[in-house]
Amino acid sequence: MIVLLSASIPTFMIQEADAAANITYTVATTTRTTLTLTFSEAMDSETDCKADWTITNGQDANGAITSEAHTDGQTTMVLTLTAGIDTDATPTVTYAENGIITDTNAGATDTIVVGGVVAPDTLAPVIDSAATTSSTTIQLVASEALTQNDLSASVQEDFELKGLAGNNIVVNAWTYDTVGTEKNVITLYLSGPILSTDNPTVTYVSNAANDLEDIINIDLDDFIDFAVTNNIASLTAKVGCYDCTPPTVQTSQITTPSDSYTITSADELTHITANVGDEISLLLKITDNKSIETIPFVGLYTNFVDRPGDMSLFYINNPDSLTNTSASFYEWNIRSDDVAYDYDGSVSWTILDDPIIEDSFMIQFNMKFNDSMETSEIMVKSSDAAGNYSYEALPVTLEVIGDTPIDFNSMGEQIVLGFFDESVLSIMISELNTSDNITTPLSALLGIADDSLPTWTSDLAKWTAEDKITSGDLIVAAEYLINL
Repeated sequence: MIVLLSASIPTFMIQEADAAANITYTVATTTRTTLTLTFSEAMDSETDCKADWTITNGQDANGAITSEAHTDGQTTMVLTLTAGIDTDATPTVTYAENGIITDTNAGATDTIVVGGVVAPDTLAPVIDSAATTSSTTIQLVASEALTQNDLSASVQEDFELKGLAGNNIVVNAWTYDTVGTEKNVITLYLSGPILSTDNPTVTYVSNAANDLEDIINIDLDDFIDFAVTNNIASLTAKVGCYDCTPPTVQTSQITTPSDSYTITSADELTHITANVGDEISLLLKITDNKSIETIPFVGLYTNFVDRPGDMSLFYINNPDSLTNTSASFYEWNIRSDDVAYDYDGSVSWTILDDPIIEDSFMIQFNMKFNDSMETSEIMVKSSDAAGNYSYEALPVTLEVIGDTPIDFNSMGEQIVLGFFDESVLSIMISELNTSDNITTPLSALLGIADDSLPTWTSDLAKWTAEDKITSGDLIVAAEYLINL
């Protein structure tokens, strides 16, 4: 009885020792084709082999492993996979029950816990493909479903296009949509057409405020010059491609108070100067390869500036060739209310109520300038019923010069002089000794404080006395000075 007990005690203790020595491991996805295993103790690599491991969930090639890499005495092992896993996969790694991997503790063979170990999703989503779906759209397919971090911000500014013959083509808007069961397709809407001979690429550099991310908030990887498959030639030839061409501006007629210009896209650059207070009209004649009667949208954009920090992000989607932002524009919509926007009140917009449709689609925009404007491009955006957009720079630069004029129609806080008998004023000025500084007596004659006029206005009185200007000119000049 005693012998049996003594014989059984060592067996029980060995089992307890083995259980205490069991080796565990964790798994992490380091790339789409590599998994890193971390063991609970240092391991001996010589006794291991890639056949000891299987991968399930998220891999296309039946869990096949190309190789394993491990250094003696280290706790980590890297498994390289035959095919990449999905970026949102949580693969399960299982050690074969007959595996012979050992630890490095005096050559002892400890038991690795058998069973599947799940790797969490740590991979960033990436773009798998990009292709043109029309002359003005590019479709990007992401590796997994996406969301937007900040729904109030503009993602389109994070994209840049290259390899296009058309100048200044940018991403005006974007959407993401569902293919199959995942919302992983990004559609970019361009400001101009892609040609069949173009070799487009797209770059994405995220802004932390508005980045795209997967459903567990891992940001979409930035990418540089990702090649876009250009399908324009096949799209144009495809049966059923009813309309793949956006509308274009045929001519633009610009009328100022002093001149009129008729401009086509092939013309040399024309510089137009207006003055503060002027009103100009711009009549656009737009053509399309299909019915012009169904054109639903035309916008006119100018006053391009470095984007002000307090400008509403809702209005920042219209850049010029230097990527400055339009601070003033008018957008005509057939299906919704028009949008007239001006950042600082420098332009007042009006438009003829109804476009004129004859041999072309004609729409007239009117601009009244309330303040000066540095030289700026004029851009036109239009779309057709098929959703093709164009964004064209007219061969025109516009500059508005001068200070804000005094508005005599609305008195407001303006001071208007009460001396209206010019002939009497002329006689009184002629009696003054105009060789001296006569600012004080001139102020007295005009009925204003003598500190309202600078000393050099004595010259105005001298010129009046010498009949170089009229007393009426003197009154207007004085009113201007005291109302500054």
